[in-house]
Amino acid sequence: MHSLANRQKGLALITVLFIFALVSLLAVSMQSRQKMSMAQAGASISLAQAQIIALSAEDIAKAGLSFDAKRDMDANQPWDTASELWNQPFPVELSGVQIEIHVRDLQGLFNLNSLKAVDGKSPADAVR
Repeated sequence: MHSLANRQKGLALITVLFIFALVSLLAVSMQSRQKMSMAQAGASISLAQAQIIALSAEDIAKAGLSFDAKRDMDANQPWDTASELWNQPFPVELSGVQIEIHVRDLQGLFNLNSLKAVDGKSPADAVR
């Protein structure tokens, strides 16, 4: 028959193995959380960079349109044509990222919102 000392050694060994497994589980959990936090931080940085680049591209387009308007006024031609520089793609590098800026004239497009009925009457009925 087993003695009491042998039983206590076996119980101590099982306790140590249980604690080791628990600590290992905690370490793996901490590592996976850290990995996820780093991925989220990287995604946040990429998103912020993309937003800044988009805003910068918008500012470049605004500056180009202002330049075009001033040039047109100086030349006494206060109208725009599709052959002007504002209508051409403009490749630029911002913060090591290659982008291409396109300005599109939306004034000549059809506005679908004008077809929406207001107070139960269509815009065509309002014109009549």
